[in-house]
Amino acid sequence: MRPLCKRLYIDSGCKGEKEMMGDILAIIGIFYLSVFIHEIGHCVMPRLAGIKEFNNIYIGIGNELHKFKIGHVSIVMNKFLIPFGHVGGNEEIKYNKFNVLQRTFVHLGGITFNLVIAIIAFGAIYYSNHDFLLIGSFASLISYIFKSVVNSSLWIFQNGFEGLTALLNAKRNLGIYYYLYILGIINSFIFIFNTIPIPMMIKNGKVLFNDGGQFIFKGLLNKDTSC
Repeated sequence: MRPLCKRLYIDSGCKGEKEMMGDILAIIGIFYLSVFIHEIGHCVMPRLAGIKEFNNIYIGIGNELHKFKIGHVSIVMNKFLIPFGHVGGNEEIKYNKFNVLQRTFVHLGGITFNLVIAIIAFGAIYYSNHDFLLIGSFASLISYIFKSVVNSSLWIFQNGFEGLTALLNAKRNLGIYYYLYILGIINSFIFIFNTIPIPMMIKNGKVLFNDGGQFIFKGLLNKDTSC
């Protein structure tokens, strides 16, 4: 069987195993960072609508492993540190007292932060090759960011392992902008994934949706589904 590094780097040749693993670990680290950014959005955006109850960020699943505070927000690292998170409060949050606008800020706060990060990342890459003051460049920037966000998200869904190969190989073409590119792709993926309503699991007899589903059923319709 062909060595793993040769299978991953068909186009660019076999890199050292340490460098390859470093690239993979960097992608995993950026994914965890993007999940954390998403959860920060769920804490910060509701505060803009006057909601201060969401002040705990939970990363992973299982029992609490470690907890520390940053300002008014507590970060809880759970035993199984999979790239999954949610937010909560120190006490039970009385959700029904929030109006539609406040519920919108609660459910869409995470993907708003992911979208902003993706725009910044792709924007920086775009302007690395364009004159910032070029007349008409802003319109082409918007088009470039829109295509990058949509295409990079679909690209991950469609290409699977081959997508990972291309992602690793992109480093030789992007140079110092490679990690911005990864940051943009992953945040775009999280944005698209959480925008489309998807039932995730059943908990205590209630359907647990992603953010898009929570926004529709709990945010707009105020139905009793799990948070």
